[in-house]
This record gives sequence, C-alpha cells and structure tokens, in this order.
Amino acid sequence: MLAVLTSCALSACRSSQESQPSAAELEEGPAEVSLSCPEQTRPSRTQDAELIEHFCVDTDGRKHGPWLQLSIDGVKRRSGHFEHGEQSGLWSVYDEGGALHLQGELVGGKRQGVWTYYHLNGSKRSESTYVAGIREGAFVSWYADGFLMAEGAYRNDLEDGEWKIYGLRGKLEKTCLMDAGKQVSCTVVE
Repeated sequence: MLAVLTSCALSACRSSQESQPSAAELEEGPAEVSLSCPEQTRPSRTQDAELIEHFCVDTDGRKHGPWLQLSIDGVKRRSGHFEHGEQSGLWSVYDEGGALHLQGELVGGKRQGVWTYYHLNGSKRSESTYVAGIREGAFVSWYADGFLMAEGAYRNDLEDGEWKIYGLRGKLEKTCLMDAGKQVSCTVVE
C-alpha cells in the first residue's frame, strides 16, 4: 500500500514511503494501486491516454486524503494530499523516470515554507522559501556536484538584498545588490 506523506522535514521526506509502487501493487497494472483513504471517504480514480490518478473522495464528491498520479506504465509522476477539495500538505513531482524533481508543502493550494528542486542525480538543485504562494525569504541553488551556485533572498516574489554568485567549484565570483528585482550594483570578486 502506498503511503503518501502529509508533512515532514524536507530532509527526511525522501524515505521508502516516497518510492515507486511495488511489484505486488502493480501486479494487476497501475489501476490496482490503492490508497489509505480517511474515514467517510471512498477511493476513486481517473485515467486518460497518458496518466492515471488515484484519490479519495469525501461525501460531497471532493478530493480528500492522499492523491497519486502515475504514468500509464505505472511510473509515479506526482503525489500529494487534499483537504476537502484543496491541495494541502506535502506535494511531490517526479521526472519521467520516477525520480524526485520537486517537493514542498501546500496550504490552501498555495506554496508554503521551503520548496526544493532536485537535479537528475538526486542532489538538491535549489531551495526557495514561500509564504502564501509568494517567494519570501532565503533562496539557495547548487550545481549538480553540490557546490553553491547562488544565494540570496526574495521579498514579495522579487530578488532583494545581497545576492552571491558562485563559479563551478563554489568559488565566489560576484556579489550583487538587488532592490525589488532590479540590480543596483554588482562587484566582481577577484
């Protein structure tokens, strides 16, 4: 049975609970995947030529509980949670091969807290902080080898304050001052 996480620290979210469906779960094909639906909900699914969605529906017909989207060949594409029709809790997006690509919390359908993108090799690509769907606060990005690429902050979804840009081996190359998304100055570091 797939367990869809509803909350966790991002560093601990890449657990076995976020793995691909097991062979037993896919024995009869992707249509046989089942979720642990909350009380007073029932399992449901939709399918088109490319994707299959598995979800739970409350008595008013709204999605409520775990939600899972698979490709037609059974590869996990997205997972998340609904609260009476609204996206809520931990949401994850996977690449075409099923590897984690993006992960973060939604509250009332809006990004909240730290959202993390991943490189194809599984290392972190970037982390952005959100408040009510708007980037607000720290931003960090890394090269696929783990070295820093950039760091700075957002205010009201715009780059603001000091931003540092790093070269391929994590060597600081320049520092820029940003004001509401506009570059005020940049200093090249020798």
